[in-house]
Amino acid sequence: LAYTANPEKKYPVYNKSHSKIKGLMLSSSSPIRIIAIDGKWAAFLYSTNGTTKTGYVPLSTFTAVAIPQNKETAQAETTVYRRDSGSKTAGRITAGSTLYTLASAGSRVQILYSVRNSSGNIRNWQMGWVNRSDHNKLLTVMGASTLRITGVSRPTVLQQGSFFTVTGTVSSNYNIKEVRVAIRNAAYNVVSKRYTSTNTKSFSLSLVDKYILFNKATPGKNYYIIWAKDAKGKTVLMNMPFTVVKKTIPTAPSSGRAGGPSYFLGYDRYSGVNYKGQTSSSRRIAALNKAKKMVTIKWKCPMNFPTWYNIEGYYSYAKAKDGTVSTQFLKGKTYVGIPYSMKNHSYDNEAWANVIKKGYTWKEMAAPFYSSVYKTAAKGSDCSYFVYLCMRAGGANVTYQTTYTMSNGQYYKRIDKSRMKPGDVLLCSHHTMLFAGRVGSRYAVFESTSDGATTRYKLFTAAELAEYSAYRYKYW
Repeated sequence: LAYTANPEKKYPVYNKSHSKIKGLMLSSSSPIRIIAIDGKWAAFLYSTNGTTKTGYVPLSTFTAVAIPQNKETAQAETTVYRRDSGSKTAGRITAGSTLYTLASAGSRVQILYSVRNSSGNIRNWQMGWVNRSDHNKLLTVMGASTLRITGVSRPTVLQQGSFFTVTGTVSSNYNIKEVRVAIRNAAYNVVSKRYTSTNTKSFSLSLVDKYILFNKATPGKNYYIIWAKDAKGKTVLMNMPFTVVKKTIPTAPSSGRAGGPSYFLGYDRYSGVNYKGQTSSSRRIAALNKAKKMVTIKWKCPMNFPTWYNIEGYYSYAKAKDGTVSTQFLKGKTYVGIPYSMKNHSYDNEAWANVIKKGYTWKEMAAPFYSSVYKTAAKGSDCSYFVYLCMRAGGANVTYQTTYTMSNGQYYKRIDKSRMKPGDVLLCSHHTMLFAGRVGSRYAVFESTSDGATTRYKLFTAAELAEYSAYRYKYW
């Protein structure tokens, strides 16, 4: 394949020792056929006095005068071979490299391509052959960028000094060039940040987790920010506000008993997944109905009492119906769900309703857990007892097991997540949840959790459930 020199200029031609050949210049009438690359020089054939000879021009000359349509940007990475046949390779061309198509022979195409240094600048040029099918991929324009950020866990309320794990993935059909993760305070000043350059189509945000220090965030409103840019030039931004509250230790209110029938408010409206539309099993539906009751029970708090004090040394945050967030269940506020507790975790919706109707004292509702000096929620439900109560309501012949023993095969068998049905169980070493069905690509669950301080209904992405395995009661 021949190229023609720029008609506005003439370029000197050199011999093999790189000395100018007197009287020989490339011009608009001089077709160039590149046959080899020698360092920074391109060897080409030319005719003189009826014979064909080899001349040399600097590669910079060739790349300057080649017809523009023949200059391309590689859109993919592929193997380069030394010859038009055979298996000896000459390396790989990377996406973003500049290339010129020179000739074709059989199933291969000859190219001249740039090799760049770590700074992205062209270091030198090389010539080689690529398979014709790969050549087509090299020049295929990928179109619009698919840059996106997925699988991110979002903080809502954090206690001052507490930690939060950075999760998620940045992906694109183009190479990702830069990822920035930061925490900013209410004045938008940087609290913690990590800016990373990369050149891959997928970037795990877990790689920057150790640099993003949520424990340094100050009380008040803060922002968790993730920004990314790919080789197409597209950018994507997630700006997630969250609140940091000062660490407080609940104190005992005035003595006495508070409560009564008027404090039990029935059940809140359920607007979650229609699990009856995803299973016809009466036993599964019975288990899920029990879970729904346990996450929608509504009550007004008769007297302040603490939320759960976790093993990391922080109180959970209870959110009232009016949006008030506190490390205590606050007198006069309305809550939905059963408090999370590992002290006495056997309370279902009926038992909790009786506690509220009968009333309680501070001493009954606040007690230390093991050796902790802090008072924590003394009555409620934890994750494994929540699942146990639901399974029993569905007729499953199970005894109570912790998350450490639920996977021992006594009652449950492990299944693939793709086979899950409403009423199956999601389990990892530290938590378990009842699967309620699918909402698009997301998983709906019922659970009892210290994250929010009560039983609840929630949607999770597949990435957020990566550490969980699916289990099914053996006889369902």
